[in-house]
Amino acid sequence: MAQTAWAEETITRIARAIREARGERSAQWLADRTAELGHPISRVAISNLEVGRKSGLDIADLIILARALEVSPVQLIYPGLMDEPVEVVPQQSISSADALFWFTGEGAPNPGVRDAQLAELAGEKLPQDEVEKFHENRRAMEASVPVGTVRDYYSMKETLDRAIARARHPATSKDLQEVLVKQVQDTQTRIDELLKFMRSEGLVIGDER
Repeated sequence: MAQTAWAEETITRIARAIREARGERSAQWLADRTAELGHPISRVAISNLEVGRKSGLDIADLIILARALEVSPVQLIYPGLMDEPVEVVPQQSISSADALFWFTGEGAPNPGVRDAQLAELAGEKLPQDEVEKFHENRRAMEASVPVGTVRDYYSMKETLDRAIARARHPATSKDLQEVLVKQVQDTQTRIDELLKFMRSEGLVIGDER
């Protein structure tokens, strides 16, 4: 798909997702809701987007429309979860799930590409385009380390909070409490180490952490 056609199809897909998320509610309702949220988008603009008379969509508008519709912005961008193919960039179609993972920093831009270094160790020589995609994947995943560390932090924090809640429950036996206290201590140590790493990487960490 040519660049212009790809951009148009992307907007069409988002517009269709907005229309479906709106359901039986009117375009005026959606316009009113965006105004309530502090970034008004007119009924005419919404209608023009949904019927294809509007060829572009600002990021700010996408965010406010998603909030008004009570969905995440990425669900409007890739509504065909999980396996519907989507042309994520011109001339590259992947599953909507893979597109979602790439967009959120959880996955590589070229899913399914073999590890060129492992192939070399096995005595195989991959085509040059696959090697280039492999290195692009590595660069992308390295750049997404902050995303992964934030996700790890909240996962550990949930584990910590659950262990504390169980340890405090009056029905929890003394033996289990001892196990949970050890889990709390170990998890807190891991959290402290992760926060230290995050600060060293320049992530903004509030004092309350």
